[in-house]
Amino acid sequence: MDEKMGDYASNVAMILAKKEQKPPRELAEEIAEKLRG
Repeated sequence: MDEKMGDYASNVAMILAKKEQKPPRELAEEIAEKLRG
């Protein structure tokens, strides 16, 4: 994580992947898109 650059890291996609029955990468992309607005 680089706070100067506004980067964040989280393992939430890994945690939710099993529950949502989706690949973690796909979930991560969906989450990132929603955060971008």
